[in-house]
Amino acid sequence: MTELRKIDVAAGKDTAGPAFAVGQSLAAPLLYRRCDPAELPFAVCTELEEAPGLIGQERAVEAVQFAMRMRRKGYNVYALGPSGSGRHSAVEGLLLGKAETEQTPPDWCYVNNFADPQRPHCLQLPPGRGSGLSVAMRHLVEELRAALPAAFERDEFRTHREVLDQQFKQRSEQALGALQQRAEEKSITLLRTPAGLALAPKRGGKVLTPEMFEELPTTERERIQHELEGIQTELESMMQEVPCWEREHREALRNLNRETTGFAIAHLMEELRARYLDLPKVTEYIDTVERNVKENADDFLGPSAQLPGAQLPTPPGATIEDTRFRRYQVNVIVDNSAQHGAPVIYEDNPTHQTLVGRAEHMARFGALVTDFNLLVPGALHRANGGYLILDAPKLLAGNYGWPSLKRALNAGEIRIETLEQLLSLATTVSLSPEPIPLDVKVVLLGPPALYYTLADHDEEFANLFKNRSRFRRPG
Repeated sequence: MTELRKIDVAAGKDTAGPAFAVGQSLAAPLLYRRCDPAELPFAVCTELEEAPGLIGQERAVEAVQFAMRMRRKGYNVYALGPSGSGRHSAVEGLLLGKAETEQTPPDWCYVNNFADPQRPHCLQLPPGRGSGLSVAMRHLVEELRAALPAAFERDEFRTHREVLDQQFKQRSEQALGALQQRAEEKSITLLRTPAGLALAPKRGGKVLTPEMFEELPTTERERIQHELEGIQTELESMMQEVPCWEREHREALRNLNRETTGFAIAHLMEELRARYLDLPKVTEYIDTVERNVKENADDFLGPSAQLPGAQLPTPPGATIEDTRFRRYQVNVIVDNSAQHGAPVIYEDNPTHQTLVGRAEHMARFGALVTDFNLLVPGALHRANGGYLILDAPKLLAGNYGWPSLKRALNAGEIRIETLEQLLSLATTVSLSPEPIPLDVKVVLLGPPALYYTLADHDEEFANLFKNRSRFRRPG
C-alpha cells in the first residue's frame, strides 16, 4: 500500500521521507492516496459507531460543559460561531445528555389569594403532584356542592335558625310593648302607619284629631305636648338600637352558618389536608380555602344567590353557576409529571410574553376580565430547573425579549407582567402574580460580531454571560 506522506511545501520537505527542493515536481503517488474498498472493515457507513465528541470543537465543548457544572448566577453561555458550524445541534446534544442525569424540577401552580385576588399566590409541589392538587380541588367543590345543601336542610339547623329569628322578634316586640305601656299610662297611643310609627294623644279610648287637640285648654295642650316629646325621645332612642339588634341577629345567623358549614365540611377538608401534610404551603392554602367556604356557604346552596366573582368569564362548556367556584381552582402552569430529568427548551420566538408568560383576558358583558386561571407560562417557566436555548439575533429583535431576560436573570425570579406594567404605563387594574424563583442555564446562539457588540455596549452582558463557547466551521 502506498505510504501517505505529509509534505511541508514551505520548507520544501516531506516529513515522512527525504527532503525536496522548492519548486521540484512531485510524483502522483505522493499527492493522493488510493483506498481499496476491499480493505475496509465495513460494508455501509451505518455499521460504524458514532464518532466520540465533536471533531475539531473540543474547546467549545469544554466551555459549554464548564458552564453546565457551574450552577452559580451569571454562568450562562454565549455560543458564537458562523452559520453552519453546528452550534445548535452540538449545544442541544450536550444539554440533553447532561439533563438526563439531573433531578426533575418541581411543579408550579397559581392559586387564588382570597385576601387580595389581584395578587395570586404560587405553590411549589414535587413533580407530578400539581395536577393531582388541581383534580383534588375540583372534586372538593363537587363534594361541597352536595354536602352543604344537605346540611342546611336538616331539621336541627332549621330549628336553631327559627330560635334565633324568634329571639330577635321577641326582643323588638318586648321593647316596643314596654314603650307602648308607658305611653298608655300617659294617655298616648302608638300608631303603626305605612310611613312607620307615630304618636297621638287620646281621650276616652279615642285618638284626638288635630282639631280636637286644638280645642283643649292651653295648659292641657302644653302638658300633652311635653309628654309626647318625652315618649318621642324614648321611641327615637329605641329605633336607634334596632339596627344594632339586626346586626347582632345577622352575626348570630352567620355564626350558625359557619358552625353548620364547618361541621359539614370537616371530614372533607381533613381528607384533603392529610394528602399534603409534607407540603406546609399547600396545607396553609387548604386552610384558607376552608375559611373562605365557611364565609361563603351561600355560594353552594343554589344558583339564585348573587355571588362575588359571577362576572368572571365562563369556561367553554361551563354554566354561569360554575364561575362562582373559579376561585377554588388550581392553575398548574408547570406540569413535570411526564418529565424525566431536567428540561431543555428551545424558544424560537423569544419576546417578553413568550419568555415570562402572560395573563390572558376574556370578553364578558362588554368588558375584558381576567383572573389567576388565565395566567399562561413562558419559556422561562418551562425551562426552570434546566436549560433554555435562544437565538441571540431573534432575542434582541424580539418585543422587549432581551430586557425581560436580563431582568429575570438578575432578579433570579420570573414575574408575569404586561408590557404596560414593565414600562410603568399601566392605567388599569391588572394581576400582579407572586414571582416564581428562577434557576435556569441560558445558552445564546449567535454570530461573533453580535457577541462583541453586546460585550462593548451592554454593561450587564458580561456579568450574565461569563462563558464564551466558540464554534468553528468544519473543513
